Amino acid sequence: MDPALTDPAVFRRLAQYDAWANRLLAEALADEHARACRLLAHVAESELVWLRRIHGTQPASTTADFWPEDDAEAVRARVVEAANAMGQFVMTLDAATLAREAVYRNSQGTEYRTPVADVLHHVFLHSHYHRGQAAAALREAGVAPPWTDYIAWVRAMGD
Repeated sequence: MDPALTDPAVFRRLAQYDAWANRLLAEALADEHARACRLLAHVAESELVWLRRIHGTQPASTTADFWPEDDAEAVRARVVEAANAMGQFVMTLDAATLAREAVYRNSQGTEYRTPVADVLHHVFLHSHYHRGQAAAALREAGVAPPWTDYIAWVRAMGD
């Protein structure tokens, strides 16, 4: 794997951005935005499931594990929980952890072994994808979604 893709500092930065973007989007949600709520709840719960997979504490997943049906307040709480868990995890990262294989079963029960670095890349890309869907759902509901692009975070943080 390319050494640039296994730098712990990169994952810390991506986790900070991810937490900011998820929280910003969560704050725009109301209970009547059921589709956007479901998508963002999926983002946060998926992050938690993947962290449990990395730690070896997630039993075989079912598809239902990834799609909680939360109201807006519960989505915000789940987003905070996921941000805190991911933030704590990335602070412990080193090259050995990133190279270690996470052994887990997917929702069909198939066992996989994937380097932690690749799992984390997947998690952050997956979250970005579904945030876009949630933003589109808000737009369809007549709500201007917050701008959660990475460059907006960079500018907001003054980096």
